[in-house]
Amino acid sequence: MSQGLSPAPDASTVRRRAGVGGSRRTGRVMLLTGIVGWLASFQLTLDDWRSLRDPAPSPR
Repeated sequence: MSQGLSPAPDASTVRRRAGVGGSRRTGRVMLLTGIVGWLASFQLTLDDWRSLRDPAPSPR
């Protein structure tokens, strides 16, 4: 009856994953892209402030 079932592997043959959530590389990539996104949003905020100060700016 149990010809399709295999015995459970013992603890020495089971591979353990590095951890839940990813590696250090993933963390560094997320940190870098977060910093780039923050800088881009800050630049957009500065552009909005400049347009509020001078609504009809001359092109540079």
